[in-house]
Amino acid sequence: MKKTIVFIVVSLFMTLGCFAKIYQLQSINGNLQTEIKVGKEITFNLKNSKQIILKDSRIALQLKSGILGENEKVRSVKKERVQNVISSPFYKKSAVKDYYNLLLLNFKDFNLEFRMYDDGLAYRFKGKKKGEIIVENEVAEYVLPKDFNAWVPYATSRTKNEDATQEEQLWTDHQSRYCYMKISDITTNKLMISPLVISLDGGEKLCIAESDINDYPGMYLMTDNCQTATLNGFFARYPTKTEIGGHGNIEKLVKGRTDFIAKTDGKRNFPWRTFIVTENDGQLVETDMIYRLATPSKINDLSWIKPGKTAWDWWNNSALFNVDFEAGFNTETYKFFVDFSAEYGLEYILIDEGWFNTKSTDIFDLAPELNLREVISYANSKGVGVFLWSGFLSFERDLESATKHYAQMGIKGFKVDFFNRDDQEMMNSMWNFADACAKNQLMLVFHGICKPSGLQRTYPNVVNYEGVFGLEQLRWSKPSVDMVTHDVILPFTRMVAGPMDYTPGAMRNSLKGMYHPNKKNPMSQGTRAHQVAAFVVFDAPFNVLADSPSRYIKEDETIRFIAQIPTVWDETVVLDGKIGEYIVIARRKNDQWYIGAMNNWTSRVLNIDISNLVSNNSSLEIFADGKNSEKVPEDYLHTTINAPADGKIKIHLAPGGGWTAIQK
Repeated sequence: MKKTIVFIVVSLFMTLGCFAKIYQLQSINGNLQTEIKVGKEITFNLKNSKQIILKDSRIALQLKSGILGENEKVRSVKKERVQNVISSPFYKKSAVKDYYNLLLLNFKDFNLEFRMYDDGLAYRFKGKKKGEIIVENEVAEYVLPKDFNAWVPYATSRTKNEDATQEEQLWTDHQSRYCYMKISDITTNKLMISPLVISLDGGEKLCIAESDINDYPGMYLMTDNCQTATLNGFFARYPTKTEIGGHGNIEKLVKGRTDFIAKTDGKRNFPWRTFIVTENDGQLVETDMIYRLATPSKINDLSWIKPGKTAWDWWNNSALFNVDFEAGFNTETYKFFVDFSAEYGLEYILIDEGWFNTKSTDIFDLAPELNLREVISYANSKGVGVFLWSGFLSFERDLESATKHYAQMGIKGFKVDFFNRDDQEMMNSMWNFADACAKNQLMLVFHGICKPSGLQRTYPNVVNYEGVFGLEQLRWSKPSVDMVTHDVILPFTRMVAGPMDYTPGAMRNSLKGMYHPNKKNPMSQGTRAHQVAAFVVFDAPFNVLADSPSRYIKEDETIRFIAQIPTVWDETVVLDGKIGEYIVIARRKNDQWYIGAMNNWTSRVLNIDISNLVSNNSSLEIFADGKNSEKVPEDYLHTTINAPADGKIKIHLAPGGGWTAIQK
């Protein structure tokens, strides 16, 4: 029996020795290590000083001309330590450290690049073939050592069919909620979007995501029939036929696909596959993995890009009151929006769907009820910028002429909606839109879109993304939807990828069990202070205020507090937090700190140490849950206190509550 065991061990050793070469890479701090094995297949693994994170996981590119990643021979190896600092002016911090150890494996037709950071691993294929190549599929098999739990975001098919086919799931707005479950309990025919966060042993986390998607489809994840704890990459195949349909017939729906995922240049860098590893939940919020791996900015002069906050008409149905005109889609209404923004120091107004004839998809066919030139001229006179909404189809059809025309008219940016796909064709549209807007000095917000993957670094005029189950959902969602818990999952999951246009700021608030959908007079879940804290907690360089100007004017104290909060930051630190329970985050702009806390439905008291942030001769302007907010969710406490001498501050969070402090 012993001889048999020895024979097996020796045989395996000889197999590795004869056919596989092993290359090692570790993080600068030495905590993370990977082994890349090159032989019949290429595999990599990942571990730290405490546990195995990924077992040997196979990667390859399946081209029509052959497979990159099978029976390969390494021609040369390059190892390097890199220490850069990336300027990031429209981000959660003004400078990003890009410190990593690099391993570059040189093969005949491609290179394979690995970067090991202190907070994770990233790899990408770098093609060397001449001319055009056809990528039939990408092999991405990520093998976990055990059946961990994960926060699972299933792709939400716009068919609303619970048993949607994979093709139907690819028609998605990426507005997912999260289910906490074991990998083995994941439904095998369902696609999951990234970032996907997995709970490892000892409270550590693994986040699988991607960065720098260009001329290539986005990656979904699937399980492998639960035979092992393996996650497999899944990619939409390139469309052969599209037709007009969807919302208001302004989308391009896929009606046929090829047998490949991408047709692209053979000499190119493919997207980064990333594996963020954190010791605690808060480090997920602080990571810069997606941003630092993206292609550097293609825009030299950034002076015209001005993030900020905006008033918005759609969520609140332009429901103005105490005005001397009939509110609606007309010139008087939007002049009022301008006056409101000017009064409270908001930088913009956003005019949503209706300013042009969407039925004709002609972006130059203006609605007669609204004198757009007059509104833009009036806004300019008040120091307020104007953003315009457009559906995907209208924007794509007249991309060059529309961006040039409306930039000359004086608008500052577009919000483009209803992409609802992330195959290669649609991802290319995103890059084309960003480039066309940049050439005309227009900012851009993507809606009905996939999660960010670093394009906001490459084109900094891209100032926000949707791709999130945000406040708009509470116009129609069932009472069973738990938005408050969702709110304290988002910073640790979806927000890892980048900014999100959640559109907070509801003035009608509701207790647990009291919410109901109301499209004409919508409400939020949780307290007023919960909504205010979202302006600090959620990343949003272009931050959209959801409610009516008339409601904000009535709640003057609340809106004046919100108006003080910046939208881009010089530093971001998580002071405390646990996925699905609560978060406390501190952000610095210049020399001033802003602290935001959001809670789930469990009342709690937190003791926070701010001694390293705020000097004890400072004061703090605080917006917190009121004494009666558990009975009346709109109840709040607005006060100013001296910063505690010991730097310790006690925060009380009501169920569904929030807390915000501004250093003075």
